[in-house]
Amino acid sequence: MRLFKWFGRFTPRRFRRGDPNNYRRARFIVSLSALGFVGAMSLAMLFSGPLPFLSGVALCLLGALMYGAIPVILHFSNLDIAGHFLVLTFFSLTGCINYSIGGWSGPLLIWYAFLPAMSALVTQARWALVWSILVIAQLAGLHWLHAHGLDQPRLTVRQVETLSFLSILGFLGALLILTFLYEKFESQIIRRLQRNNRDLATARDQALAASHAKSSFLANMSHEFRTPLNAIIGYSEILLEESTLEEYQNRDLTRIRESGAHLLKLVNGLLDLSKVEAGKMELEVSPVPLAGLLREVEDTLRPQIQKQENQLIVELPEKPVTIQTDVLKLKQCLINLLGNAAKFTHNGTLKMIARVQHPNLIVEVHDTGIGMSPEQIKMIFIPFTQADASTTRKYGGTGLGLTLARRFAQLLGGDIQVRSQLGGGSVFTLITRCNHKL
Repeated sequence: MRLFKWFGRFTPRRFRRGDPNNYRRARFIVSLSALGFVGAMSLAMLFSGPLPFLSGVALCLLGALMYGAIPVILHFSNLDIAGHFLVLTFFSLTGCINYSIGGWSGPLLIWYAFLPAMSALVTQARWALVWSILVIAQLAGLHWLHAHGLDQPRLTVRQVETLSFLSILGFLGALLILTFLYEKFESQIIRRLQRNNRDLATARDQALAASHAKSSFLANMSHEFRTPLNAIIGYSEILLEESTLEEYQNRDLTRIRESGAHLLKLVNGLLDLSKVEAGKMELEVSPVPLAGLLREVEDTLRPQIQKQENQLIVELPEKPVTIQTDVLKLKQCLINLLGNAAKFTHNGTLKMIARVQHPNLIVEVHDTGIGMSPEQIKMIFIPFTQADASTTRKYGGTGLGLTLARRFAQLLGGDIQVRSQLGGGSVFTLITRCNHKL
């Protein structure tokens, strides 16, 4: 085990801190190249007797040099190049040795079975098939040479028996070492992932605690935020009612009142979102006529709809319906959805279609506006985010309206669904649970 740990020191540092799978491959490449180096030197000593020098010792020494160069290649290149060079070294050395000691009838043919497994571990799984085809091609070549009498002179029977026995022992040992390396590296990766998961869980808990503390602070400070703004808006309206003010003073007070109202709307949205995140938003369920609720929404947004030169069509159930729900939150959902449709539609048609399907209330808001792409739809419910930067510049807004509408819909036991096509309008479907009475 210490020997393999020592081999791991030759793994470049950039792999130790990156992807665990790449780290495992790098460790395999370094370890197998070290084992190949040792094996090549052992073959050099073994072949010094039965084979000529050039076809035995020199060949294995060349293989040892190639194996020794693999950690250097890994340091200056990437995993794929180093992995393929390792497999190529093993492939070339195996073919040359088999040709030198008998070719098709040589005692080391069993080592060809080791190559696909090695390639799958140090390269990519798909390359194992490629190297398997190359192995079959080389075996076919050795058979062709043997059939035409072009292979090297065979060894004596005693030498073949000895090499076959040693080859089988070495092959079994290599498989055991490969299994040991795989299990060892996998266990190291698992421990590393577990440690990373613990660190991520700790960071997540800290982030959630900080977010909860922020939301709790904002939820508790709602009175302190709203009171000064209400005072500014209230005093501005009182001063506007004075008949002694000059025209330029009225214009300035109107700007103050409008700016205060806009800021109050933003603060209300931010505080409502914080209350929802902090779990402090409570429901106040009461009966309300559905038709009257939709008329209130229509009256609230009529100035904005007329300003954009849009036409609104409201479709109600045939029979009067009274629902049990949190009126304020449902109303806010509808205002946000219809207001969003009116903002992005000019000189078009808006539809608000309501129907009851026990136990749900379903309200669809159709528009013929600019529409959205699938990528933009994924972003619209993220707080403080709009479809893209150009939308914010052209149409304004804070990116909280749809977020709050969805959060309120979820509090009411439902959700909001979206269908849209870029340039072809949008359909927002609000679904909430409610006990309705006909």
